[in-house]
Amino acid sequence: MQENCANLVGHVNRMKERCFPDWEDICKTLDLNSHLPKPPPEEKETKGKEEEKKQEKEGDKDIDKEIEKDIEKEKSEKDEKDEKGVEENKQKEEKEATK
Repeated sequence: MQENCANLVGHVNRMKERCFPDWEDICKTLDLNSHLPKPPPEEKETKGKEEEKKQEKEGDKDIDKEIEKDIEKEKSEKDEKDEKGVEENKQKEEKEATK
């Protein structure tokens, strides 16, 4: 641009100096699409994501605890059934021995 359109580049620079003396500050602070809503800052998103992950882990822990409880219940029920079965077998054996 500077080689082929030197007059145009000069004109743009003069207009920026006259109309926008604080051009550098504007470029640093002004959003290009000010009519569009700004997305939330990334730091808050990562914190929110971390909190969601923690909640998921806590939920997983709760589920794990429930599963462990269910397993313990099943084991205790199985043990009770086994004990009943052993007692019934003993009674059968005693009856057969007395015959």
